[in-house]
Amino acid sequence: MASDVVHIEKKASFESLDRISTLPIEIIDEIFQFMPIREAVKTSWLSRSWRYKWMSMPNLVFDPQFIDLVNFVNNILRLHNGMISKFEVNEFVEKECPYVDEWILVLQRKNVKHLVLKFNEYRSPVYDVPTCLFSCQTLCKLKLQGCILNLPTQYKGFRNLTDLELVFVTITNQSFENLVAKIPLLRRLSIWNCESLTCFNISAPNLKTVRLCGVFESINWRNTPNVGIATLATRRPSGSGPTTIVCKLDDVLGGLSGVRCMVIRHPFLEFLSMDTAPKRLAIDFDLLRYLKLFVNFQDMKQIVAVLCLCRSSPRLEVLDITVVWSGQSLLLYEKTFWEALLQKEKKIFGRLEYVVLVGFMGGQRELQFIQFVLQNSSMLKTFKIQWTKPALSQDEKLHAVEKMMQFERSSAKAKVIFSNRI
Repeated sequence: MASDVVHIEKKASFESLDRISTLPIEIIDEIFQFMPIREAVKTSWLSRSWRYKWMSMPNLVFDPQFIDLVNFVNNILRLHNGMISKFEVNEFVEKECPYVDEWILVLQRKNVKHLVLKFNEYRSPVYDVPTCLFSCQTLCKLKLQGCILNLPTQYKGFRNLTDLELVFVTITNQSFENLVAKIPLLRRLSIWNCESLTCFNISAPNLKTVRLCGVFESINWRNTPNVGIATLATRRPSGSGPTTIVCKLDDVLGGLSGVRCMVIRHPFLEFLSMDTAPKRLAIDFDLLRYLKLFVNFQDMKQIVAVLCLCRSSPRLEVLDITVVWSGQSLLLYEKTFWEALLQKEKKIFGRLEYVVLVGFMGGQRELQFIQFVLQNSSMLKTFKIQWTKPALSQDEKLHAVEKMMQFERSSAKAKVIFSNRI
């Protein structure tokens, strides 16, 4: 009886394996495409027909959980017998990287399309990307982190690259300009905290999405007519004092007239030397529908910049503001500015339907801004407010709400909603 049970169990097990073995090759390939490399190697025991399947899987993703990452990657690449579509190494922390050069040479021969090399940016020495990388002409997506990128003297570009992301990468201003200019199909560009990169000269006629975060002295959009989504953010140079490099808003946004969705983090929301409050920017954003801003309401120049942006965006539908605090900046004309602010403007929010204010502190300037929006937004449907954390006292909240309930509303449909409790 016991032997019969064992026989039945073995038969069921073999039948299960047979069902796996007889799966269509397309389905098996699809399974391996989304399977972690560590688990894929373990499938070799499932059936004889699966024993070598992992050796041709197209996507290879390695993470810091591998105990002996270098030898593991070396063995995988040595035994791999197919093309490699994606190769990714995350948070690589080895001090010496000669084998990475060899990996890139192998990937070049295997027509890699998606390459991610993420080194720990705090380690030393920093990895210097070899020139053989620029021979990977099948690349469509490239992400580099924590390394040095020098262009070869005979750099000819990446003819198939559509996505480029650089994070904590050391590269000169001139090299960056040349790098981007010779990527004709570039559609998405992300630059994060590359401290050596301070002047952006961008010529990319097919660029659609751009994200720039760092310490900027200038941004020149030389040929970017198709940018539809833009995120711009500055930060203080490491080791610096309270001051930071500030670009004039007109200069920063000068080549983005076709943008539809824009995110701007302070201190871009500022003008250099203003004697009078300007009404508009030098260009109009006729296609802009969504605008997200990080605003210090203690800085009057930033409030002026917000209003200038709104006046220059006649089709703006969503205004999303996060309140930040980083010091105070007063204007000589502040009193007259607020008096003028409380006057009605018919065209400033002509299409505005939805406003979000995150981190509301209940301050006088925030309240005056809310009042201005409510009385000038004839199509407004929702004004959503989220209190700051740590929360204000109950009395402070009630006082702010009582004031807001008295504000005139241009739109009969406008609702003021608090996303957290009063």
